[in-house]
Amino acid sequence: MRVAMRKIQVLAFILVCTMISGCGLAYRQNAAELAKTAKPEDYGPKPSSYEKTIKDAMEIVLIDPESARYSNWQEPRQAVIPSGISAYGSFSTKPILGWQVDVYINSKNRLGGYTGAKRLGFFFVNNNLYAYGEYSPGAEGYGWDYLIKQ
Repeated sequence: MRVAMRKIQVLAFILVCTMISGCGLAYRQNAAELAKTAKPEDYGPKPSSYEKTIKDAMEIVLIDPESARYSNWQEPRQAVIPSGISAYGSFSTKPILGWQVDVYINSKNRLGGYTGAKRLGFFFVNNNLYAYGEYSPGAEGYGWDYLIKQ
């Protein structure tokens, strides 16, 4: 009885892992196809006042926004990210086109010390901030937090 239960647990674990990796694969395939076939106008307008928009957004997020030091601003570039979170809590496999701006931000924590500059990406759709996320090299890029729900 214990062996049978253990087999069921292992099979359930494998099934869940397969489903999760399948969503990531489906998104990557969809994103690659969309990026290949997209026309420049499909990305929407290039964000105009992105520095101010990003700083305004960070006023809400950072513990001590007045201490924030912004560096290494990147020019907006055309990009593709997942369109959001699905009803089941996983990333949607539907990609969305827009513009991404990367910047390093260093700000003070609750103890008053600087945390060290972190690379963040900000994603714009139709000149509106859609998502932002901290860069994580081991996680294939950014962990996006969505600001605008579609």
